[in-house]
Amino acid sequence: MLFFNIFMASYRSQAVALMPDFIKPVNRSKGNAIINFMGGVGALIAFIFNKALVPISLVLAFLAVAIIMVVSLVVLLFTVKEKESYSYKLILELEEKEGHKIKDKKERPNLIESFKDILSEEDKSTLFMLFAIFFWFIGYQALEALYTVYGMDVLGLERGDAGFMLLYVALAFLLFALPAGILGSRIGRRLTIKIGLVLFISALLIGFAVQTIAVITVILVIAGVGWAFININSIVIVWEMARTERKIGTYTGVYYFFSFMAAILGPFMVGSLIDLLGNVTLFLVCSFFFIVALVFMFLVRRGEVELTKEQKLAKEKAIQEL
Repeated sequence: MLFFNIFMASYRSQAVALMPDFIKPVNRSKGNAIINFMGGVGALIAFIFNKALVPISLVLAFLAVAIIMVVSLVVLLFTVKEKESYSYKLILELEEKEGHKIKDKKERPNLIESFKDILSEEDKSTLFMLFAIFFWFIGYQALEALYTVYGMDVLGLERGDAGFMLLYVALAFLLFALPAGILGSRIGRRLTIKIGLVLFISALLIGFAVQTIAVITVILVIAGVGWAFININSIVIVWEMARTERKIGTYTGVYYFFSFMAAILGPFMVGSLIDLLGNVTLFLVCSFFFIVALVFMFLVRRGEVELTKEQKLAKEKAIQEL
C-alpha cells in the first residue's frame, strides 16, 4: 500500500496538470468535468470488478487492473503530444517576442517555493482557497471512510449493503460532473462551489435530523450533486491563481498536498469526535467541516477567468436565469 501510493503520487498530479496545458482558461471547468466524468466511469468499472472478479480470484482482479494501467500508459505515450499543447505554444510565443529562450530558474518552482509565493501574496485568496479545500475534503473523506460503520450501527444494515449505499453519491457525481463544469463557466466557479457546499451541508443536516434508510438514500444523491459542483470547479480555481502557465503543475501539486493531508487526517479527526459523541452524529460532525469550508470560500476573491464586457453580461443573465 505504501509503495502503491508513492507511485500513484508520482503520476497523478502530472496527469491532471496536463489538461490545463492543453485547454484555455475559459474552458478548464468543462475540461475538468470531463476528467472527473471519466474518473467516475473508472470508479463504476472498479465497482464491477469488485463484484465480478474478486470473488473468483484476487490475483485475477489485480492482474486486470495492471493490464489496464499498462494500456493507459501506451495510450498516453502515443497520443498525448505535449509540444502541441496550448501552454507550450504560449511559452514559444513569449520566447519569440523576447528573442531568447526562457531559462529563469525561478520559473521552475518547487513545492516549497510555491508555498512561499502563496504566503507572500498580498491577496490571501489562494491560501483561503487551499484551506477551504482542506476542510471540505476532511468532511468528505471522513464520511466516505466511516459511513459503512454508521450504516451498520445506526441504520442496521449489513456491511455490504451499507457500503453499497455510497454508490448513490458516485452516480449522482457522475451524472452532474459535466453540468457542474458548464455551470461553473456560466455563473462563475466560486458561486458554483458555494451552491455545492450549501447542497452538501443541507443534505448532511437533513440526514442527521431524519435517520431513515429512505431519507439517507435521497440525501446521499443530493450530496453527490453538491460534491460535483464543488470538486469539478475547485482545482480549476487553483490553476487560475497560478501566476504563470509554468506554475500550473506545481499548483496542482499544492492542491493535492492539501487534499491528501485531509484524506489522511479526516477519518482520524472525525472518528475521534464520533467516539466521544456517538456514531449517530456522523452527518452533524462532517457538516461542521463543510461549514468551515464555506466560510473560507466567502474570503476567496480570485480564481475566475477575466471576462469581456459581453461575457460579463452573459454571466449576469445566466445567474438571473438560475
